[in-house]
Amino acid sequence: MSDSSVDRKSSLCREFLSCFSRVDPGATDWRGSTLFELAQSGATALQRRFDRGEVQVRTVWIRWKF
Repeated sequence: MSDSSVDRKSSLCREFLSCFSRVDPGATDWRGSTLFELAQSGATALQRRFDRGEVQVRTVWIRWKF
């Protein structure tokens, strides 16, 4: 998956959560699955930036609060 596809996936997950949280609020299966996909795409994007040397280890730690 290309970097632009990963960014698009994150964007779509956020948009989906924003819209459907109004229709069906609370802890639901679709919400859990979408949050998982959002976290996974965010981790993928961050890992790729780290591999290219665009971010430092400290940034990764701060971003994910290890």
